[in-house]
Amino acid sequence: MIGTHNTFTYLEATNSLYNVFNAFWRCQEISVRDQYNMGVRLFDIRVSEVFENGKKWWQVGHGIAKVKQKFVNLENICIYFKSQYPGSMIRLMLEDKSDEEAILNRFKKEADTV
Repeated sequence: MIGTHNTFTYLEATNSLYNVFNAFWRCQEISVRDQYNMGVRLFDIRVSEVFENGKKWWQVGHGIAKVKQKFVNLENICIYFKSQYPGSMIRLMLEDKSDEEAILNRFKKEADTV
């Protein structure tokens, strides 16, 4: 099965400084749709918990670089891929702060439901 590492890193980073140094964190240069059309069926997605406007989100990124893609919950990531990219598989990983018990527990709880 063909897969990509850090699938969403083709997107712009939320911090403009990281965009200048994207060679250090960017793993993909084409969209998820283009990856899929080229035969990719395994997508690697790394998330970190962020707070914005009083809500918790799963922000996609690679290391300290976060990209302009976030999801309300892990289930939405699965629904998105199932509807847009049939036959694909996703590998969800908690990118950072996995030592913070509350975040780790939220990730585990949501992952158990999908």
